[in-house]
Amino acid sequence: ASGRRSSLRRYIGPGQLVLYGTGTILGAGIYALIGKVAGTAGQLAPLAFLMASLLALVNAYAYAQLVSRYPRSGGEAT
Repeated sequence: ASGRRSSLRRYIGPGQLVLYGTGTILGAGIYALIGKVAGTAGQLAPLAFLMASLLALVNAYAYAQLVSRYPRSGGEAT
């Protein structure tokens, strides 16, 4: 807290962003949810995961649109 500014530049490249997103998704419960989904959906578990992946794709597209419109707003990443 001496008032000096850091000489490090804040930057996240595309590769780092993909790894950050992947780590967040995996850490947010994929490993915990597989058993619950399989127990609830039974034989239709692959269909449930396919539907969830389609919803995640729509969500990712929406975030991509927001990022392109507001490039300096990075939430946790900034």
